[in-house]
Amino acid sequence: MSNPNDETLSFLIAQMAVLEQLTINLTHLVSAEYEDALAVRAGLLADIRERLSAPTGGDPRKQAFSNLALKQLDRLEPRILGATDKAGKH
Repeated sequence: MSNPNDETLSFLIAQMAVLEQLTINLTHLVSAEYEDALAVRAGLLADIRERLSAPTGGDPRKQAFSNLALKQLDRLEPRILGATDKAGKH
């Protein structure tokens, strides 16, 4: 019999991996239509970062979530800003 906690953790890790790749792909897809795709991706990152940095009203759980989300965004940033070829693929 498998441990339900292990299954939940595996599900969350898989879900996170899918969301990370989706975030990367969407930023590249959206920016591909612009002459300066890198600037568009940087702008998208700045917007997300600003939203995650918004005041949390003193709620420690929201602040902890925001801090964790910002760390994850920092980790993804190099892949989001990464070079793409002319077709917009990376």
